[in-house]
Amino acid sequence: QICFISDTHIGSSDFDIKGLIENLKYADSQDNAVVFFLGDGMNTAIVGSKSDPYDDIMNPQQQLSFYSKILKLAKGNQKLTDVLTNLNSSGKIVVVHSGNHEDRITRAVGVSTTKMAADVAGVGEAYAPFYASTTLLLRQPNAKDGKFPINIITHHGTGVRNSDGIFRLIKNVDNVDMAVIGHTHQHSISNDRTIKVDDDGNQYYHDIVYVTLPASGGGTYCAGMALPDVA
Repeated sequence: QICFISDTHIGSSDFDIKGLIENLKYADSQDNAVVFFLGDGMNTAIVGSKSDPYDDIMNPQQQLSFYSKILKLAKGNQKLTDVLTNLNSSGKIVVVHSGNHEDRITRAVGVSTTKMAADVAGVGEAYAPFYASTTLLLRQPNAKDGKFPINIITHHGTGVRNSDGIFRLIKNVDNVDMAVIGHTHQHSISNDRTIKVDDDGNQYYHDIVYVTLPASGGGTYCAGMALPDVA
């Protein structure tokens, strides 16, 4: 089971702590689950940013401390609650990306709050400020050995004008099977088919799955990024 978590915006007025814990409980219930944190874990509204710092219910220091505890829970070595008793340090957390909200502080003072949270949680090696490339082995009964590799490229989603721009860049990565980003606050799944050539010179089709993830917070500014609810 692959669990992607993005744009939780800890500290914002609409931060969904219940939903986050439910996601981590689900990861805990799966024997072979891995977790990707794709950025904007913290809202980190500061003076001069588009988000309103007076709208947040936690200041950046409180958000940092809380996010560190969340990462510790996901890693499984922090006995803060009985909710996540089975998580362990054998690799549940694969990637911890920084997002544009945390990068506000990085640009202002040169300090990455995401890396600080990851280091405190003991998962500093999973920190990835930009892209990350991960190869996982999935179960597949029809494969010769019962499993097959899948190559996943992850990124928060900033740095290019829109998600299409990010996906055009990712498409050029060798052997990518899935590309996943956050940032847009909108959930979408699409695919693209390309033609590849194997080592014997034979052509074959290769499909890439593109996924954008929804958000679970962000305050009034981020609410404007999401599609409106229509009955």
